[in-house]
Amino acid sequence: MIDALTWIQKNIRAFGGNPQNVTIFGESGGGAKVLTLMDTPRAKGLFEKGIVESGATETMGETFMTSEVSRRVAELTLKNLGLDASTVEKLQTVPYADLVAASDKALQQAGEEFKIVRPLSTEYGLMWEPVVDGSFLPEQPVRMTGSRDMPLLIGNNRTEWESFPEIMNAARSQYDNKNTWSDTEIDKKLTEKYGARKDAIVQEFLKAYPDKKKADALYIDTMIRLPMKHLAENKASQHGAPVYSYMFTWDAPVMGGVFMSYHTAEIPFVFHNIEAGANHIGAGRDAKKLETEMSQAWFNFARTGTPSAKGLPKWEPFTEESGAVMIFDQQPRLVHHHDDKLLELVTAARKK
Repeated sequence: MIDALTWIQKNIRAFGGNPQNVTIFGESGGGAKVLTLMDTPRAKGLFEKGIVESGATETMGETFMTSEVSRRVAELTLKNLGLDASTVEKLQTVPYADLVAASDKALQQAGEEFKIVRPLSTEYGLMWEPVVDGSFLPEQPVRMTGSRDMPLLIGNNRTEWESFPEIMNAARSQYDNKNTWSDTEIDKKLTEKYGARKDAIVQEFLKAYPDKKKADALYIDTMIRLPMKHLAENKASQHGAPVYSYMFTWDAPVMGGVFMSYHTAEIPFVFHNIEAGANHIGAGRDAKKLETEMSQAWFNFARTGTPSAKGLPKWEPFTEESGAVMIFDQQPRLVHHHDDKLLELVTAARKK
């Protein structure tokens, strides 16, 4: 990626581009890569702005692997292959399948030893990721140095992975879902999920999202939402270039409403290409309006460093004091600290 950005600096003028105004953006793992590039000295001067869409969990993106953990993965990989420091050169002759098996096992072992939860999971384990080695990546992402002068646009989707069980069983759930359950069924499911905190969570959820229904409170993402919120707070605490925060809360009006605002659902809107995903996100008048607003906001951020679009309220930077977040839905709106209390309640309920 650094080589590609270097190529852009050398060649983009020939294509009508401006090497002094480069923005990179990515979703999910791509967002985590943007966070890495923002803070590596090797990429300094190669781009000016970053956009991160649903690009972090607590253990990948918000934080990356430390040198201590990385070294342990290497030690365990050698051990699993029957090698040690004196025979490390034999790695060059290990069959690929054996190397993959040994290193995958080492990732699991090291995660268990250090009690690190695998990204997108609740179990201990590791995945391959950048290493905070003090050189290529001097510190954890979006702290106080490399990214201070770089504007950042960052956010996530409302349901993310929470709605995937319904999506994976769409043959049933399109006829048996939050839009078809009775009030009694909804209350039962909410109690099973949140226990004694059910009523407080529903109350805070409807305050945060007044255009949603009680049953929607069954699908509150914290796995990605919390790290993205923390990264916005970290960026604001640098007191440097601004950070703009968003949440994509569009509920796709297809398949009985089972898709909701799932992980990756915002991408066709950003690329102004919703027709390609119409079966999952819809492509009616409201969707086209939102597509125009989101894609224009991303475009203007890339051009000027400030996201804006016709139909959007003025997008204020996120600060610790304001907690400003742009909600992208049928009617976009700017909110302040809208889900702070909700996230606290849901986190407490899930820890119990």
